[in-house]
Amino acid sequence: MILAVLIGTTTLGLVMTVYLIGLATRRRHRFACCALALAFALISLSAALLAVHLIHDVPVLVRVRALLALIAVPCLFLYFNALGTGRFAPSKQDLVHVLPVAAGSVAVAAQMSWLLDGMLAVTYLVYLSGLIMIWKDRANRFTALGANARQTVYWLQSVICFLAATLILDMILAVDLAHGGYLKQSAPLLLSILSLVVMVAFSLIGALGRPSMFEHLHTLSAEADARSGRKDDGAPDAGLQDLAERALLALMDPQVLADDGLSLARLARRLHVPGRQLSQAINRVHGRSFSDLLNDQRI
Repeated sequence: MILAVLIGTTTLGLVMTVYLIGLATRRRHRFACCALALAFALISLSAALLAVHLIHDVPVLVRVRALLALIAVPCLFLYFNALGTGRFAPSKQDLVHVLPVAAGSVAVAAQMSWLLDGMLAVTYLVYLSGLIMIWKDRANRFTALGANARQTVYWLQSVICFLAATLILDMILAVDLAHGGYLKQSAPLLLSILSLVVMVAFSLIGALGRPSMFEHLHTLSAEADARSGRKDDGAPDAGLQDLAERALLALMDPQVLADDGLSLARLARRLHVPGRQLSQAINRVHGRSFSDLLNDQRI
C-alpha cells in the first residue's frame, strides 16, 4: 500500500515539475516558477528514495530525505514570498534560506544525524509561521495578481495545511519509532504520505483547472513577453488589428465582464488564439496591457 502511494506521488510530482519548468521559460515570474519546480522535484525524489529504503533498507536514504526536506520547505516559502513581493529574481537576502540544509549537512558530516529530526521540526515551524503571515496579509500581498489572486490564496492554504499535517505526523512517527515501531507498518508514515499525494494531486488538478491555480504565471508572462517584443515604429498589421478589435468586442459583453476569474489566458481560449498573440495585439493596437483594458471596460 505504502509503496503504491509512493510511486504515485513520485509520478505526479515529476509531472508538476515538468509543468513548472515550462512556465519558468517565460520572462516573468521565472524565480517563483524555479523555486516551486525545485520543491516538486525534491518531493518526487524524496518519495522515490523512501520507496527504495522500504524495499532494500538503506539507512543513509533516511538522512538524504531529511536533507531534501530542508531544501524543499524553504523553496515553497520562496515561491509565495516572490509572488507577494513582486520580485522576479533572487536577492542576497535569499541566501538565508540555505541555512537549514547547510546545518543539516554539517550534522550528517559530524555523524550527529540524530539532530536532523529536531532541525526538521524547527524548519517546518519557522516556514509554516512565515506562510501563515503571508496568508494573513493576503489582501495586500497578492493585489498585483488581480482576479487570479483567489486561486493563489487557495494554493497557499493547501500548502499551509500540508506542512502542518506533515509536522504533526512526523513528530508522531519519531515517537513511534523511538518506542520500537516498525517503519513499513507505521500508520503515521502512511498518513504522511497520503497527505503528500493529496497535496501534489490537488496542485496538478489546480494546474489543469479553468481558471488554473497558476493562471497568473501564464497571464503575466504573456503580457511581459508582448511588451518586451513590441515595436514602436510602424502600424500593426491587419491580423493584429482584427484580433484587438475582437478582444475589445468581447470585453464589451456584460456576461464576459461579469466573470470574476477573467484573465488574458481565458479570453485567449475564448477567441481561440495563443495568449501571447492576444497580448501583443492589445498592446500594439490599444497601447495598454490586457489588465488595463479590462479595468477600463469594467469602469
